[in-house]
Amino acid sequence: MELVLKGPLSLVTGPKLIVDLPKGSDLNTLAQELRERFLTRAQEAGLEEILIRFNAQNLVLVNGVHTSVLGGAETALKANDVVHIINFTHGG
Repeated sequence: MELVLKGPLSLVTGPKLIVDLPKGSDLNTLAQELRERFLTRAQEAGLEEILIRFNAQNLVLVNGVHTSVLGGAETALKANDVVHIINFTHGG
């Protein structure tokens, strides 16, 4: 699946990624994959909360639809999906 990342998280991951997840994966699976691949870099940049608290720290769209209407963290993902992850963490 294609990931398009916006906000501070993209400093750690880059703006676009291709991710292969097992069949039957959901948003929780994707969040775990991102933690496994990028948590160390996120910690070095002081951005670990974006990955640790993935669902609370990011707005996620699957094929243009917000995951809150698709099943939340249990939203099913398929290989041909386009997932936009928009991080809204900011300073105060």
